[in-house]
Amino acid sequence: MKAVISVGGAVIADAVEHDDLELYVDAFQQLAEQVETLVIVTGAGPVKKYIRATRHFDVPEARKDMIGIAATRMQASSLAAALGANTRIPETLEEVAEMTHIHDIIVLGGLLPGQSTDGVAAECAEIIDADRLVIATTVDGVYSEDPQENADAERLASLTYREMLDLVRDQQAGAGGYALLDITAAKLIERSRIETVVLDGRDPDTLTAALDTDHGGTVVEG
Repeated sequence: MKAVISVGGAVIADAVEHDDLELYVDAFQQLAEQVETLVIVTGAGPVKKYIRATRHFDVPEARKDMIGIAATRMQASSLAAALGANTRIPETLEEVAEMTHIHDIIVLGGLLPGQSTDGVAAECAEIIDADRLVIATTVDGVYSEDPQENADAERLASLTYREMLDLVRDQQAGAGGYALLDITAAKLIERSRIETVVLDGRDPDTLTAALDTDHGGTVVEG
């Protein structure tokens, strides 16, 4: 079995801030014992402030993207070191595929400008033919509406690929709608029909159960 986990940058940054990174290292190591290959993609999290700091200047969007990619790779380097995983952070999908023959755990950040963490993770899942993609975010699953805006929003236990894509399109079209997944990541997941689990990554115990059936998140399949 091969698995890819997309970990929001805010999740890792919060763990570092509260000196809880060891809990996540333990969770990832437990997951690695259950699979042949575990790929972990990290986001930028609060380090995005360095991108926002350029908003008053005439900085091209592509250059801002490169700052963001550097931020994700810094987070990836820290997590990889803690896990005793790859010492070099891959910069292309080809490098990710090659590393699967060398490492049991591979950690990386962004690859190309304009890609989200989830989009990179979906591409990694495609290229290594992963059995499961896990989106570890700050929400405990996929909701019918933004749960922060509507207390009656329903958490969905499961979705088909088409239902997920339609939901993401609807959310993207709505002003201020919460974007659990970006449209590119959703299309990649549907195209490859990758079994995907969306769960709350803020709880290491929930993350540990990501490859089981009692993870408490939302399953996207079929």
